[in-house]
Amino acid sequence: WEQRTDFRREAERRAGRTLGDAESSSFWFREGLAFISSRPLRFLELALLKVGLFFSGTDLSDNYHLAFFRNDLFLLRLPFDWRLLSALALAGMAAASRERRRWSLPYAFAAAYLAGIALFFVVSRLRLPLAPVLALFAGAAVEDFFRGLRMAPARSAALAAGGGVLYLLLGWPKAGISPDSFLVSAGEAYSQDGRTAEALDYLRRAERELYRHPPADPRRQRRLFLASAEALLKNGETEEAEAALRRILAGGEGERSESLFEIANVYAGGGKTGEAAAYYRLALEEDPRHFRSWNNLGLALKAEGRLDDAEAAIRRAIEINPAYAPARGNLGNLLARQEKWAEAIRELREALRLDPGLAQRRPVLAYALQAAGRPTEAESEYRKCPAELRQAR
Repeated sequence: WEQRTDFRREAERRAGRTLGDAESSSFWFREGLAFISSRPLRFLELALLKVGLFFSGTDLSDNYHLAFFRNDLFLLRLPFDWRLLSALALAGMAAASRERRRWSLPYAFAAAYLAGIALFFVVSRLRLPLAPVLALFAGAAVEDFFRGLRMAPARSAALAAGGGVLYLLLGWPKAGISPDSFLVSAGEAYSQDGRTAEALDYLRRAERELYRHPPADPRRQRRLFLASAEALLKNGETEEAEAALRRILAGGEGERSESLFEIANVYAGGGKTGEAAAYYRLALEEDPRHFRSWNNLGLALKAEGRLDDAEAAIRRAIEINPAYAPARGNLGNLLARQEKWAEAIRELREALRLDPGLAQRRPVLAYALQAAGRPTEAESEYRKCPAELRQAR
């Protein structure tokens, strides 16, 4: 649903008008056809790349990770992972080609499914439906190998060598979404949904993965600690949350101002605006021009009812970076709350000019225009709002 919404909003931005779901789908279909007709060789290159990625050992996660399926599909349990399954299946496709009639249905299904993947998406959850067919071909490779040991040893040796080369090739690209990153993502999603018990379960599993396989990139560990602290705060486990946040500062990776800013965001997300404001100020002591800290400090002060101080902080963010659209939008929202309509309209329009994706600011702009006695402009802005925001009108 969120992807459909994002794609529709981008289509609306490009088209310059509100679009329904069917209109958005037609828009992107036309865009795809235009790309294919204008750059056919590039399209073919991308399609072949996606076929290669389909068989590779790389995890290409969307909302699932291959590790998620290992509980239900024994073929994906180590050491028999997707990469080995693919290598054996491709070898089996070559071995079974001598009996095309017997294998015509698996060949047809595999070809049709791969064509769909090449046209659209390559993500792990969309690779899984072909696993049973790949397992059939993998079995054909194993059968052919053992049969050849008695009848044609050279053929078995060639098949084994070919499968080994395929296995090595399917290790490319080695990049992918690691199990701990997937688990952290799942924990973050559950935490945002208020399901802290499930969030903490996923985050503890992520920590175990990181303990077994320490990451080269320290940002993965920072992300885990931040997500854990946020879930713990929401679960009322303040001391444990603070311990997780201290581990970020103790690590010493990255700029200290950025670490303090991230810690402040965790407190803000947990509704602890006083602690958040204190950490934003610490971040600003490290870097007085950290405009995101000024902006978020303003939001924390606004939550405490200190509107004048909040306005001053947000204006400081804009002074440092006039193109920072979120600060413009926040200032416009704050000015509208104070019924300073003319200035609020100016700031909100500028925010939307800088970043048309700030759709949540458009109803505020429409309200400010209505309050300023400009109903025609207000109605025009309401019509530009996404459907879910218009319904909330």
